[in-house]
Amino acid sequence: MSIQVTAQNSSICEGIKIQHINPTPFLCKSAVREFLLGQARRTRAHKYTRVSEQTLIEANEHLRQWMVLRIARLPSMGKMI
Repeated sequence: MSIQVTAQNSSICEGIKIQHINPTPFLCKSAVREFLLGQARRTRAHKYTRVSEQTLIEANEHLRQWMVLRIARLPSMGKMI
């Protein structure tokens, strides 16, 4: 959905705050970055210093898919996931 701001409704939109959408809601970014850089330090010859936002988004998506599949594999009866 696209919202166009025109001169007529611009005064209406001034009081509205645009909320930030978290692209990685299932991850603690600092912990993931620390782990990835530490793992690279231990296993790679090249020194890495940064982790891209795209890498974090992909890690979040893998985790989300794992959770969906985990729920799908559960028996139909039970109390604990």
